[in-house]
Amino acid sequence: MYSLRTHIHTALSTTSPTKAPKVHHLLQTTEGYKNIEQKIIEMMVQEHISAAACIPHLEAQL
Repeated sequence: MYSLRTHIHTALSTTSPTKAPKVHHLLQTTEGYKNIEQKIIEMMVQEHISAAACIPHLEAQL
């Protein structure tokens, strides 16, 4: 079974400093990664969008 965390990790692994610099910067630390991961989980549940679709929204919020 493909876990939620694996799905999120796959989406985040495509994030680059040019596409989403603020998110990419936060992903450089364990705490930042966990924070972004939690925000993606919450957004996926509330907005019913994929993990990959959450990244631009988070970038705009930061």
